[in-house]
Amino acid sequence: MNSDTIREKFEALRVAKGIKIADVCNEMNISRQAFNAYFKRSINLATLEKLAAIVGVEAWELLKPEDSNQDENATPKTPQIICPYCGKPLNVTIL
Repeated sequence: MNSDTIREKFEALRVAKGIKIADVCNEMNISRQAFNAYFKRSINLATLEKLAAIVGVEAWELLKPEDSNQDENATPKTPQIICPYCGKPLNVTIL
């Protein structure tokens, strides 16, 4: 997942909760320029956890893909994995 996707999720949560960017910068004790720079490079775990705490979610929720809202009773996905030695497909089921 790239930083743009994390930023989009963070911004959506921030706006929904009425949190201003200035408040985020104050909470993180950084300038607005530094805040913008976080999303121009890879975000480390400590920063991700700080951002998540500010908007009241767990860090993994900022990383969760959008299509993960699938029904829990849906058919498990079966990825196509090819054996690197024989070239035959391996049957793998993710529960």
